[in-house]
Amino acid sequence: MATQEVQLNETLAHLKTESETLKTKLEEERAKLHDVELHQVAEKVEVLGQFVMKTRRTLKGHGNKVLCMDWCKDKRRIVSSSQDGKVIVWDAFTTNKEHAVTMPCTWVMACAYAPSGCAVACGGLDNKCSVYPLTLDKNENLAAKKKSVAMHTNYLSACSFTNSDMQILTSSGDGTCALWDVESGQLLQSFHGHAADVLCLDLAPSETGNTFVSGGCDKKANVWDMRSGQCIQSFETHESDINSVRYYPSGDAFASGSDDATCRLYDLRADREVAIYSKESIIFGVSSVDFSLSGRLLFGGYNDYTINVWDVLKGTRVSILFGHENRVSTLRVSPDGTAFCTGSWDHTLRYRSHPESALFAVKMSDVVEKTLTALPSLLSLDSQPGSAKLSSNSKLGNLIRGITELTSKHEEEKLIQRELLLIKEQVSSPNTTMRQMKELMVRAIYCEMLGYEVNFSYIHAIKLAQQGNVLEKRVGYLAVSLFLNEGHELLLLLVNTVLKDLQSTNLIEVCMALTVVSQMFPKDMIPAILPLVEEKLNHPKEIIRRKAVLALYKFYLIAPNQVQHIHNKFRKALCDKDPGVMSASLHIYLQLIQENPEGYKDLAPSFVTILKQVVGGKLPMDFNYHSVPAPWLQIHLLRILSLLGKNDQSTSEIMYDILDESLRRAEMNHNITYAILYECVKCIYTIYPKSDLLEKAAKCIGNFVLSAKINLKYLGLKALTYVVQQDPKLALQHQMTIIECLDHPDLIIKRETLELLFRITNDQNVTVIVEKMLDFLRISKDDHTTMDLVGKVAELAEKYPYKCFSVCI
Repeated sequence: MATQEVQLNETLAHLKTESETLKTKLEEERAKLHDVELHQVAEKVEVLGQFVMKTRRTLKGHGNKVLCMDWCKDKRRIVSSSQDGKVIVWDAFTTNKEHAVTMPCTWVMACAYAPSGCAVACGGLDNKCSVYPLTLDKNENLAAKKKSVAMHTNYLSACSFTNSDMQILTSSGDGTCALWDVESGQLLQSFHGHAADVLCLDLAPSETGNTFVSGGCDKKANVWDMRSGQCIQSFETHESDINSVRYYPSGDAFASGSDDATCRLYDLRADREVAIYSKESIIFGVSSVDFSLSGRLLFGGYNDYTINVWDVLKGTRVSILFGHENRVSTLRVSPDGTAFCTGSWDHTLRYRSHPESALFAVKMSDVVEKTLTALPSLLSLDSQPGSAKLSSNSKLGNLIRGITELTSKHEEEKLIQRELLLIKEQVSSPNTTMRQMKELMVRAIYCEMLGYEVNFSYIHAIKLAQQGNVLEKRVGYLAVSLFLNEGHELLLLLVNTVLKDLQSTNLIEVCMALTVVSQMFPKDMIPAILPLVEEKLNHPKEIIRRKAVLALYKFYLIAPNQVQHIHNKFRKALCDKDPGVMSASLHIYLQLIQENPEGYKDLAPSFVTILKQVVGGKLPMDFNYHSVPAPWLQIHLLRILSLLGKNDQSTSEIMYDILDESLRRAEMNHNITYAILYECVKCIYTIYPKSDLLEKAAKCIGNFVLSAKINLKYLGLKALTYVVQQDPKLALQHQMTIIECLDHPDLIIKRETLELLFRITNDQNVTVIVEKMLDFLRISKDDHTTMDLVGKVAELAEKYPYKCFSVCI
């Protein structure tokens, strides 16, 4: 037994020695890879000059320590929370308080603005996250609309909406982070890995994927995958609690601030710490950190009442800012990078900006200069590196400047005619190079856009598309698409060029050819090009497949019989793994279903599923507009569903749930959501009716009609005009408002009101309505409106002759 024990000990000792050797070797290998430090790389980088950020405004209103703040994406509004339980929404430009909410607890340590700007979230010692929808009515009681979303077992330390209003991420003193659905309050994912309180978190920029970083009292900074709930990277180099973490703008790194009086930068690609920002004279902890928009500066709020500004590359302190009278507890840079705001235990927030940030003063001459600078990159005037700027002596620049300085139309005509003669002479010269021809085509395009004929340049535009390199071909195709219409005889000269480019191995040439095909192409030449376009539906690149679908859509519009055999390929495009291709296929299906809804009833569940994914925010962020998930895609799908569900109960029943969801999720104060609501209301009134959906749709129409905003009022009248045939009583509920709209100063409102009145005319009200129409005719100065109204009056007089006779006489 003793011998065995000795052997076992020797084996363990040997394994220990071997593991230590391997560990040392691994560290040496890693050291070889880490052959340079960040400050060494930045040795030749220009040193930043003196940095000044002055306090422009002080926001006063909290009765105790300010603990957290966040910017709205409109770059103007700020939400802040404090120890006294108050949550305040500020206008940072005027320092006015727009909303104020008193929470049922003290120490509200977390607050966040929703991406749409239509809600704020907050929480603290109540262990939960509450979401308050913001309305235009500043006197409305927001507490009555509170929605409790997240519930932890300890205090809430931080919260952040994901890239939509539908999900929110929270961290807590219970050592966990969690992802929640805002609408249902359901826990979507939990993140376990910290050994102590989690104090902070930050969501990665949308370009980098579904990850976030958290920091806590265990001195660790963990990077998490939101989809799997797993910790994918962990960093433990701080010597005390991590109070703040913030992603670098590119998403490849993040910074942290700690009670150990240091800020640190971690590179996610190198999987290590790459810089420490500290000075021996700084002995107080860091409470909050944030980057400038470029990422060159790192701002740190410290417990010694100061803000230190660090040069990220060189690791040196650029500036130290004063102003607060107590600990700086929170710091955030504005979304446009022109200012930042700090909150403090001195009960105030301070808005700071650079003296030369020029937030509001933009001269018209600056706009012209920026336009001239941008033109070459847009039109590829010069393919040489470093030539993006349009020089002051370029001919296009001189032409634009000359026109802007003219005082009469006659002078403009003389200048343009002179320019056209010069262009005509040069394009006809055999000594003109392709590069010069490209510049001449750009000038010709500009003259054409001003309304002057440049017929002589059409053939040269085609030659440029045929003979030039990629950049020259791009300008040639652009000129052709602007100069020629679908029936122009010169398009025949472009067919062989398009055929050649569609078979090219150059992705850009294929894209340009498909773009031209989808914009304008001779109808007679479709059979020659159709097989090549069909072939591109299987291309590995999404952009090629999408452009091919749009080209086929164009073919269907101008020659539907020639694409009847590829309808199954349309279905394949609808199921494409890339949302862009699927979105393009909806254009085709909307057209097909308008012509034959019965033939596509079997696709109704597919369209409903797609709409559910869109509304649920499952598409990439690129499809979002003002944080609304793919609004134009939603509108297309709602139009398709209304066609499929019309007079069909079984198909309509599939749609009820998602229509209810769309109505509920679209209730935000933004124009694009009103467009979605309008299409949703039309769909509900078109398909087989369901009583509770009709009630919600009617309420939505009422809100539109009663709105003080002209656009919404018009939308309400338009919706009423559409649904009045199905529900005449709905118009009667708002008849006084409708009558008042006849006296509205806006002519479009009056015109739509008369259209609505015409639709609701019956035997009882025909006399009054005809009188109103005749009154409008007397003051109308628009010929089109007059003709339309006369036709309506004549139609009503024919339908109700006895009622209308005395009025019309």
